[in-house]
Formats: sequence, structure tokens, C-alpha cells
Amino acid sequence: MVGVSTAQVASLLNSAFGKQNITPEKVWHLVGTGVFADVSQTRSVRVDLDEVLAMTAATRVVTPDQWPHQPLFRVSLTKLRPNAIPDPKNPNGAPLRTHAGADYANAHGLPALMRERAWTGVWEVSDATIEQAVEKRAILFGTTKGYIHPDYVRTIVGAHRDKNVRRVWWETEPAPASVRAFVGTGLWMDVQAGRESHWA
Repeated sequence: MVGVSTAQVASLLNSAFGKQNITPEKVWHLVGTGVFADVSQTRSVRVDLDEVLAMTAATRVVTPDQWPHQPLFRVSLTKLRPNAIPDPKNPNGAPLRTHAGADYANAHGLPALMRERAWTGVWEVSDATIEQAVEKRAILFGTTKGYIHPDYVRTIVGAHRDKNVRRVWWETEPAPASVRAFVGTGLWMDVQAGRESHWA
């Protein structure tokens, strides 16, 4: 095993994907979400070179207009963290979710439903956007600094508004076969900076 620094990983990703905007900080987020494992025995993050090469081989660079289905709605994901939200219909029972964020490697061992709820809600979205996303069955995808994992791409079929904070839970179902085939084993796609959730 050859451990490389976040700066070296950033350089490798930029070379592989023809980019110039992948920074060590973005790599740190990729490690936090489980795209890469931290193999360091010290405080400095190190990534196995073979893991980086395997990821670049399995990941294609695309642009939003290349997707076989439109529109696209993205949510920006950081590492998984405890963030329980009680179920208003059953406040003494199981929460609606236990965590928020992404854990692509499922290192936390969450059940599939809790992994899904950790990223499909709760997002600040306008009523007009909700209506359009549901009506057009928009593709919802999670991204970490450009990386899109195949398990984090679904179709929006409904939404529930959190009245207390004006945020929304997306109701989803699996993406169409054409979209799943397009995503394959993973994508890299630059998205607009700024808002944590927005049209792609």
C-alpha cells in the first residue's frame, strides 16, 4: 500500500478528470463521506493510491445536459453525522431519521431506509420548485464536491414540507433504468457553487 496526501489525491483527480478545481479540501470531504478511506496512523489524512486509481477508473466525467432524463435536482452532501428528527405522527417511536449526510461506504452500518432519509431530507426548497420537481419527476442526486455515487440517485415523486423550518422531505423511488445505466459505477459532475440544494 502506498499512502498519498490529500494534495496528491487532488492532483491525481485533476489529471484523471481533466479538472483544475479539485482541491485538498474537496478530497478531505471525499474521505469524510467514505469515497476514500483514511489509512494514516497520524493526524494527517492519507489515502491508498490503489483506491484512488480504482475510483478514477470507475468514475466518468459528465455534464448536466448529458443525462437521459431532465430536470435534475442536486443536494450537496458532507460526511454522515447524528441528526435525529422525530416523527411528528409518532413522537415516542422511531425517528424519521437518525443521521444526515452521506456514508458511501456504509461504515456506520445504517439500515437502507435510514441511509436514504439521511440525504433525501430536510432541504430548503421553494414551493414552486417542489411543484415542478414532483410534476416532472425530477432526478434527485446527492453530490460531494462533484462526486456522484450510484446509490444516491433517485426519482422525486412527492414531497412533505416541514412547517417549522420551511424545509422539505423528498419522496423518492428508484431512478429509471436509463438513468441507472447512465450513472453506472459513479460520475463526476461540476455543479453551481452556493446553495446546498438547487437545480443542476
